[in-house]
Amino acid sequence: METMIVDGIELRQTSNPHYWVSRKGDVYSTWKYMWMKHEIDRKGYHRIFVRENGGRHHVRVHTMVYDAWGKEPVTDGHMICHIDDNKDNNDISNLYVGTMSDNARDTVRNRHHKQAMELKVYDKLLERERTFYPAREIAVENGELPSHERGMAIKEILKRPWFDERYIFISAEKVVA
Repeated sequence: METMIVDGIELRQTSNPHYWVSRKGDVYSTWKYMWMKHEIDRKGYHRIFVRENGGRHHVRVHTMVYDAWGKEPVTDGHMICHIDDNKDNNDISNLYVGTMSDNARDTVRNRHHKQAMELKVYDKLLERERTFYPAREIAVENGELPSHERGMAIKEILKRPWFDERYIFISAEKVVA
């Protein structure tokens, strides 16, 4: 990849030869010889207008960063994901190639999933309070649900015989960071 330095910032050329991008998502245009202003699209992603093939269209900044700085190719069925789910953090160290399922697992792990519930219980065996997030993890731990399957409703978990034998329900709530 070709590199250049503008205002002390190292840039790499994207697949469009008129646009250069830093590791953090600063985009420089050699059409206008200026830094490009980011817009935020309706899903919260940073994007810029680019000229290409006689027209203009939007390109998301995180895809430009990965295009120039990423190591792994993006193949069919894959996309560029943000490790921390922060769409403002377009640093190459925060981007990876993953599937839609990988991205959904990130939202749960980062506590950004809109439907995942946190379950608090008292564990009689361990004699202490425990928290399961997402709540389905209690079923996985008790051999009820394979780890790759979707969760079950908390009301279903509370009806299981193993739940009453080992746990005392404390609370269940949606937790979004």
